[in-house]
Amino acid sequence: RTVIKEGHIAENFYYILSGVVAVSTGHPAATVAFLKKGTSFGELALIHQRKRNASVICHTAAEVLTLWRDDFVDIFMPSNAGAEPDHIKFLRKINELKGWPIER
Repeated sequence: RTVIKEGHIAENFYYILSGVVAVSTGHPAATVAFLKKGTSFGELALIHQRKRNASVICHTAAEVLTLWRDDFVDIFMPSNAGAEPDHIKFLRKINELKGWPIER
């Protein structure tokens, strides 16, 4: 089963929950990598707003978590990039940590 086709517009980010996928490029296609459980793919075309530079097909039965472009941007590329993260704000409220340096 094809997950990504080389040359197509990027719409999703993928995280492999189980199984193995094969990454291939070129015509004729040459396999350049195998990705397994715990790895992700598809982020480069989303970040750079480009077409897919490789095809990805299931090498074995695979379960893949898919994030739509807008969700990927919200989670990994928040627009409040200059703001202090919530977890740092929380740490600043803990008395035992007052005075500790917290790098951004």
